[in-house]
Amino acid sequence: MFSSIRPLVFWPSFLILMGAVVMSYVDLDQFIGSTTTLNSTLLDNFSWLFSLGSLYLLMLALVVYFSPLGKIRIGGEDAKPLLSKIRWFSVTLCTTLAVGALFWTTADPIFHLNMPPVSLGLEPGSAEAAMFSMSALLLHWSFTPYALYAVPSLVFALVFYNRKLPFSIGSSLQPVFGDAVLGKKGQIIDTVALYALVVGMASSLGTGAITLVGGVGEFSGVTSSPFTLGVAISVIVITFVLSAASGLHKGIARLSAINAWLLAFLGLFVFVFGPTAYILAIGTQGLGTYLDNFFQLSLFTGAVTGDPWPQQWSVFNWAVWFAW
Repeated sequence: MFSSIRPLVFWPSFLILMGAVVMSYVDLDQFIGSTTTLNSTLLDNFSWLFSLGSLYLLMLALVVYFSPLGKIRIGGEDAKPLLSKIRWFSVTLCTTLAVGALFWTTADPIFHLNMPPVSLGLEPGSAEAAMFSMSALLLHWSFTPYALYAVPSLVFALVFYNRKLPFSIGSSLQPVFGDAVLGKKGQIIDTVALYALVVGMASSLGTGAITLVGGVGEFSGVTSSPFTLGVAISVIVITFVLSAASGLHKGIARLSAINAWLLAFLGLFVFVFGPTAYILAIGTQGLGTYLDNFFQLSLFTGAVTGDPWPQQWSVFNWAVWFAW
């Protein structure tokens, strides 16, 4: 096992992560303050790039899908699907939305309803704020995030299965930068990708544990504590390891199918036994607002950073600016 470890990829990520863990134990308040400041700095200076990149990937996914490139079969002309389309959809649903479908799809609209962007001039809790919260929900949890997942995934799949390049994130850039990224430069790319992957998984794991313990506590009286969170995390990790060890066709596909059906049942239950008419009304209006202000929402960063883009711009202005 140790002979297969790439030192330039593994050790920098491992040491940085362990350093962060040690710092959080030594002085948690200072650690949180430092990471919060760093996060705010990134949002203040680069949120426009994230918004623009998200819109670009969505447009790219649409162009590729409807172009001859969309007909290329991953794995070659004779490749056969490993799973049915329903199973692939379940796996994709559970490995992308995952905890976010249960936590942030609820927290996101509530946050924007009660704290809409100041630059929009919306009164918190108003009907206008509700429409903005629903349109922002659709922006964050519909086509745009799936474009963020789909484009890099397709590029990685094509370079690995079709071009037979090494199983590496750096290989995805080989068609652009040549074979240089297959050496040490590629390992640096993999180091950054590995660090981002572990931190992202840790964030999802923590959110999942908090959600699980909070949900159980509502019915059993169990309080959130380091012990209960540790138990929840252990259950999640053990389930993940067993699922991954059993392979794609068994654990991963079966658990994904179960989760997808449970999610569908939960949505249907809320739709039937909840305020059905209101759900239909606000959902339809939110979808209309989302489509009507798609480009403005996609490039709008004021919800976080104070609206660096002119609010009065129309879709035509955005199209001209984007083309420029």
